[in-house]
Amino acid sequence: MGQGRLGDVSSETTDSEAGATATDTYISPLADFLLFFTLTVVAAAAMVVLL
Repeated sequence: MGQGRLGDVSSETTDSEAGATATDTYISPLADFLLFFTLTVVAAAAMVVLL
């Protein structure tokens, strides 16, 4: 999931995406995991509510 972002960050051409490429290099693995985890929890909660 996060491999595309990591590849873009390593090429240092994504200034419009984050602005701070140096910090984004360190933060993006954790941010991608937290984003995926949050979306999973939200989706599970939505399923429970809808059911």
